[in-house]
Amino acid sequence: MSMPVISPNGKLVAYQSNESGDWEVFVTRFPEGKGKWQVSVNGGMHPRWNGTGDELLYVETGTDILMAVPVNSADVFRMDLPQQLFKVNNASDNMRMYDVMPDGQRFVVVQDVEDETPRKTITVVENWY
Repeated sequence: MSMPVISPNGKLVAYQSNESGDWEVFVTRFPEGKGKWQVSVNGGMHPRWNGTGDELLYVETGTDILMAVPVNSADVFRMDLPQQLFKVNNASDNMRMYDVMPDGQRFVVVQDVEDETPRKTITVVENWY
């Protein structure tokens, strides 16, 4: 088990595991660990909940495509089929290369730059003591 992420309501934890020999994304109840559901279909890494907890995101291994899975975590955990969103470069690295805004409508993604044009960088540090 690696890269655990607690759902916004604190009732579930999503994580990636290679217990089957391939990396896949799973969900289990938190904190008791009852139940276990495989969310990814063709391999998955870097799980992340949207802000409302009704969607789980992950990167499909091998294709580096960001996937979205509608979920319902009320009393019984239910999920729909994963849907492709877009490609995320270098997503197979051990670092999560994306994040989702709380509304689930916008993303920040680390992508390679195609051209060799020098770029200025911006560093933002907040709440630093």
